[in-house]
Amino acid sequence: MFVLINTGIHTLKYGYYALAALGPRVRPYLRRKRYITVLQIAQFVICGTYGCLLYYKQTVIYRFHHKNRWTVGPNADNA
Repeated sequence: MFVLINTGIHTLKYGYYALAALGPRVRPYLRRKRYITVLQIAQFVICGTYGCLLYYKQTVIYRFHHKNRWTVGPNADNA
C-alpha cells in the first residue's frame, strides 16, 4: 500500500517539476502545486498512521495474545 501511494505522489510531483522546468510558456498552466502539497501531507498522515497501527498490532497486541511466550522472570507461567 505504502509503495503504491508513494510512487503515485512522487510521479505527480516530479512530473510537475519537469513541466515547470520547460520555461515560462508552460508555467501559467501549472496551477496545481497546492494540490500536490496537500496530497503529500495526506500521504504523510495516512502512511504514518498505518505504520503506527502496524507497529502496535505487531508488538502490543501480539504480546498480549501470546503472553506466555514473552513473559520472562519469576512470575512467568511457563518457567
